[in-house]
Parts: sequence; structure tokens; C-alpha cells
Amino acid sequence: MQENKAKKTILLVEDEAIIAMNEKIGLEECGYDVITVNTGKQAIEAFNKFPRIDLILMDINLGNEIDGTEAAEIILKNHDVPVVFLSNHLEPEVVEKTEKITSYGYIVKDSCITAIDASIKMAFKLFEANMLIRKNEIMQKTVMYNISDIISVFDTDGIVKFNIPNINLTKFSGWDSRELVGTSTFTRVHPEDAPRVRKAFETIIKEDKSSILMELRMQSRDGSYSPIEATLTNLVNDPVIGGVLVNCHDISERKKAEKALRESNLLLRQVVKYAPIATAVLDTGMCYIAASDRWLGDFKVNESDIIGKSHYDVFPGISRQWRDIYLKCLKGAIECSGNDSFERADGSMVHNRWEMRPWRFQDGTIGGVISYTEPLNKIDPVMSNGYVKSRDL
Repeated sequence: MQENKAKKTILLVEDEAIIAMNEKIGLEECGYDVITVNTGKQAIEAFNKFPRIDLILMDINLGNEIDGTEAAEIILKNHDVPVVFLSNHLEPEVVEKTEKITSYGYIVKDSCITAIDASIKMAFKLFEANMLIRKNEIMQKTVMYNISDIISVFDTDGIVKFNIPNINLTKFSGWDSRELVGTSTFTRVHPEDAPRVRKAFETIIKEDKSSILMELRMQSRDGSYSPIEATLTNLVNDPVIGGVLVNCHDISERKKAEKALRESNLLLRQVVKYAPIATAVLDTGMCYIAASDRWLGDFKVNESDIIGKSHYDVFPGISRQWRDIYLKCLKGAIECSGNDSFERADGSMVHNRWEMRPWRFQDGTIGGVISYTEPLNKIDPVMSNGYVKSRDL
């Protein structure tokens, strides 16, 4: 009996009435619902009449009309359904006709119902496995088509062997993935970048599975150049890839953001540079971003000595008081001040009254601390012993 609880519906296509009746009875005893038709044309029309057909048991010879293989070919153009052929003939030319069609078995008509049932069950298993494979392939193609990265395979001379179809390749460069196949990628690299790219390419193909990450400018269809980040990996000896795998993506927006950040930092440094009081700007990692000329003079350091460096590196003798207040600012304290002593870069001491305030990004998150300092002529014992005033949010 049929193992599945939900009955499967079989379309039995058989032009001999007695054979069709006997097969229908046997299949129903095995637990199937059976629809019978006796011509190829009726088999095609059955898919318009019945909402669900799970498998076709198709006789090859169907009289003077279209035969079973022709009917199956027409049906399979519009429907995903397993087809199992039935025939009394085992001649090579008959079997060969079925091989041109995606089928899931070939059963001799006089086989016992147990053998037919076993063939049908196997056909269902194969069909489900193929549907899963096809689904996974479609999913992979869809994912690859929509990812931001563009993936290509080059031969050892830099000729494009294959491009994975990708919507971003066309959006980014204007090229279709197929029209680049057979062309040299070096012809589209910016002339200033070409020597460096060729050298990198020649280097990695000397060592199996070696890889390199680099930035370069690539020409689009309209002749303009755009920045990309590319990873080149030598998979020439890989039996599947058989070439240099190149994974790249557009970094135009990143470059714009980096440029904007550089310009913003430059503007910040210029604004802070001429501040009338000693001012320093630090990030959340306690690294210096900018400092005024007066601040540099007070602490006897040059701008190149501090920018991008940690306060710990510039002033190894940092006091616990200064550090604790800095961390408190990062947590939201909007005004912290006190007195402290610092050892300058030349070893001399400077005594300062200082004030710290957090600075914020446009979205409101704290980006670091602004420190204002004023030298004191002498140390105030009370202040230097750790007195600190703060006003929290």
C-alpha cells in the first residue's frame, strides 16, 4: 500500500482499454488516485481539468495521434511533474526517444503491479531530490545576482573566462556579464594603476591559492573610471574554478566618505588651530584629532607628535584623575573640570586648570572629548589632591 498518508494522483495515459482498467485497479489498490486517458491530446488537456497531478504514467505508443514522448514534451514545457514511460517495446530507437525527455523511469507493460509501484515510488524520490537541487540552484543564482560583490574568473593572461551574472555589474560599470567574456581585464584598468595590477597578478599566479587585496580604478562602458576593491585568488589548479578568482565591489561611496572625513578633519584642525585658548580634541579611544597652537606651545609638542596618537603615548605620566574624568565625559557628563600636573615631552612640568566636555556626532552619539586647559603659576594643594567638580546630564 502507498506509504504516504496523502494520496498521490497519477495520470495514466494508455490507449488499450483493458490494460488501462487493470493498471488503474492495481494502482488504486496501492493507494493512488488514478485518472485515465487514452490519447496524448487528452493527457495534455487533463492538466487544465484537474487541479493536481503528481505523476504521469505514459504509454509511448498511443495510436495514430501524437505519441507519449511528444505529449510528455509538451506537458513538461509548462508543468513540473515526473514522467514514467510504459511500453511493450524495448527496441533501442524506442528507448532513445525517451532519453531526450526528462523522465524518471521506463517500465515494461507486463511488469507486476509491485514492480510498477516500486518504480513510481523511486520516481517520486528522484523528482523531489531534483526539485530540491533546482530550488537551491535558483536560490544561489538569485543571491549571486543581487549581492554587492562582482565575481569573475580570469585565465593566467588576465582574460575573462566567466562572470557570475550580477545586477551590480551592469549598474556599476554599464557592462553586461557576457560581453566581457574573452576580453582582457587589463584594458579596462586605469593606466596609472595598470602596472601595479599586472605585478600583483603575476605575483599570485606563481603560488597556488595565494591571494591579494588591492584597490584600483576600473573603466566603465562610458569611459569613466570608478574605484573598486578587489581580492584576487589563484585557483588555477582548482578543478572547478580553473583560473584566478576575482571578487570585487564598488567603493565609490566609501571613497567619498573618506574624502569628506578628511576634509572635515582638516576643517576641524584649522578651526581649533587658531582657538584663543589651549584646546585639544580627542576621540573615544583617547587619541588626538586636533589641537590649537596655544595648546601645542603649552605642552611643548608639535602637531605631528600627537595627531592620531593616544594620550598615553604622548604623556606616559597621565594622572588617574585626568583619565577618570575623561571616561566620565564619554558617559555623558557635560562639564568636568579640575587642576592637575603634566610632564611635558621635554621632561618639564606644567600645572594646568582644565575643563572637559563631550562632543557628539550628528546622530547624537558621543564621538570623544574636547579639553580646554589654562596654565597655573603654582599648584593649588586642594585642587591637585583630586578635587573635581562636574555637572552630569
